Amino acid sequence: VISTAVPYVKQGKVNALAVTGTHRTEALAAIPTAAESGFSGYESTNWYAFVAPAGLPAAIAARWEREIRVVLSDPAIRRQLAERGIDAAPSSAAELAAHLQSETRKWAPLAQSLGLQAN
Repeated sequence: VISTAVPYVKQGKVNALAVTGTHRTEALAAIPTAAESGFSGYESTNWYAFVAPAGLPAAIAARWEREIRVVLSDPAIRRQLAERGIDAAPSSAAELAAHLQSETRKWAPLAQSLGLQAN
C-alpha cells in the first residue's frame, strides 16, 4: 500500500523497487512501475470507495456523489492525498460498479485456486 510505504521510503528506511500501478505515483516519482521494471502485465492497486446502504434515495446518492467530486477536486485536498501516495480519481456509481466487476473477474481465479471463500 503506497500510502503507508511513502514515509518509510522517503526516510530511507526501506527501498522501493517498483510501484504496482499502471503509472508512477507523484509521491514516489523516481520509483518505476512494475512494467518499467520488466514485469509487464502486472498491476495491483488499492482503491477507496464511499459506499452507502442499498436503497439510498437517488437524490441523496446524487448529492453525495456531487459533493465528493467537489472535495476531491480541491487542489489542497488533492495535494495532501498525493503527498501520501493517493491519486484521487472520483468516479460515478456506475463506474465504481464496473470497476468492482473488473476486479472480481481479475482476482476470483486466484481466490478460487487458493480455496478462499467469502463468508
